[in-house]
Amino acid sequence: MKIKSFFLFFLCFFLVMACSDKELAPGFAIENSGDIVINAGVGSTTVFSFTSAREWKASCSADWLSVSPLSGESGKASLTVTTKSENSTTVERSATLVLTSGTVQKEITLTQEAGEVGFIEPDLSEYRIPVEGRVLEIGFSTNMGEDEFAIYSSKVDWLNQNEGGRSVSEYGMRINVLANPDEDSRSAEFTFVRKVDSKQLATIKVVQAGKSTPIDYKTDQSVRVLQTASKGNGIPVIIMGDGFTQQEIDDEYYADVMDKACENLFSEEPIKSLRDYFDVYAVTAVSKSNDFTSGNNTIFKCKLAGGGSTAIEGNDNIVQTYAQCVQNINYNDALVVVILNTEVHAGTTFWYMDSHTGKGINFAIAYCPVIKGVESENFRQVLTHEAVGHGFAKLGDEYSYEENPIIPAEVIKEVQTLQRDGWVQNVSLKNNPVEVPWSTFLTDSRYVSEELDVLEGAYTYMKGIYRPTYESMMNSNTTGFNAPSRKEIYDRVMENGENITPTYENFVTFDTQHKPQRIREFIRVRAVAEKPFARPRLVKRTLSF
Repeated sequence: MKIKSFFLFFLCFFLVMACSDKELAPGFAIENSGDIVINAGVGSTTVFSFTSAREWKASCSADWLSVSPLSGESGKASLTVTTKSENSTTVERSATLVLTSGTVQKEITLTQEAGEVGFIEPDLSEYRIPVEGRVLEIGFSTNMGEDEFAIYSSKVDWLNQNEGGRSVSEYGMRINVLANPDEDSRSAEFTFVRKVDSKQLATIKVVQAGKSTPIDYKTDQSVRVLQTASKGNGIPVIIMGDGFTQQEIDDEYYADVMDKACENLFSEEPIKSLRDYFDVYAVTAVSKSNDFTSGNNTIFKCKLAGGGSTAIEGNDNIVQTYAQCVQNINYNDALVVVILNTEVHAGTTFWYMDSHTGKGINFAIAYCPVIKGVESENFRQVLTHEAVGHGFAKLGDEYSYEENPIIPAEVIKEVQTLQRDGWVQNVSLKNNPVEVPWSTFLTDSRYVSEELDVLEGAYTYMKGIYRPTYESMMNSNTTGFNAPSRKEIYDRVMENGENITPTYENFVTFDTQHKPQRIREFIRVRAVAEKPFARPRLVKRTLSF
């Protein structure tokens, strides 16, 4: 009897425990099907229902959502999910809600719809316009239809929209800001509004300088390192711009031009393969305007000669002051490149000679506009001709003008003085093949394909001075450097970068591996180019460094 009773007690205990374990097993039954979507507005809510076999907890790490309650007992339960902020983007965003019961977890995706929003491109709250005015383009991106938003502006008569009215499209507005005739600055606002609730999506302010408005010099004379030499001593190149306003600097156009100028400088052999020897810096220079007509409205006082001339003049004292913003370099070896903010076809390089010793120094200033635009091949070619050819390598021009029939005595004396210091080795006052500076090339079979010769016409004169090839970078700017010019560039890099005097064979070994691809253009094809430039100007003075 006792044995039977004990068996029944054990059986009942087993059944009770079995039933208890089954009831308490963790798990969820989700009543909502699929992911949960909430609208884009702030305070939007949704209710999420489920059944839990045991006590549970909820969590969500997204800071734009709140969940309540965060815990509960077994049985049916409901969670309220509320958005704490509006989705102010044009794409939906998602978060994960995690339910935990015992060792079981269930993840539910919560998605907030994209908002009906818009934003300015670029992301600027204020546009600063120079006193002379400019065309202002304001981009506006939105996922709303054109009838769902509006653009309002201040009632002013100096914002001249296209065709007499505000030009609004899916992508933005193009506005002509007229010149400000007053001494004081002036401003106007544009507001982008969502029609359904009058919510302001974006507001921008247009501020135009007056004639007496001071320049914001917060970025002026700042230095940006564009390249650090990985070989040799580090040959300094300093690039700066003239005629760039604070707005163009803020819009990063100035930086884009400086970067492109740097790339252009190293686009031709042999300097392309010798780039690692150079330190390159960009110095920011703020101008009141890009008006080069008077020579007084830009920071470096650059003036275009005009009248068919390609000459440029600037205030070299101010240029030298800005060059000194770059610290710890040998200024006497520096090449300074000044980029003018105009698309005019022009260019001039200034060579310097110590007024005490009468000898030329490496320092040079090359002036070159953004000819036909920053991506233009003309900009690249003229900058290479002026800055690399004249400014760095001290090469002479290989073209001539019909209005300059015979080289005069004073120019002959100039060439003789320059060649005494090792400059202009790509031109010759003599026509004897054994006496020209490139005589070694004429008997070297390794250069027979370049058809080097002694051709009359160079240094802008038709007669009495000679060049080595029919065409070259120092002629029409449209081809690469010829062999004598390549040697001058190579030699100067080795002398300034490695402190060595290379031999002719040193150059040939290098040149064989790095010849330009356009050698055939040196030979018989005369390039069709715009009028070439005036030869470099020789400044006889002591630098202010």
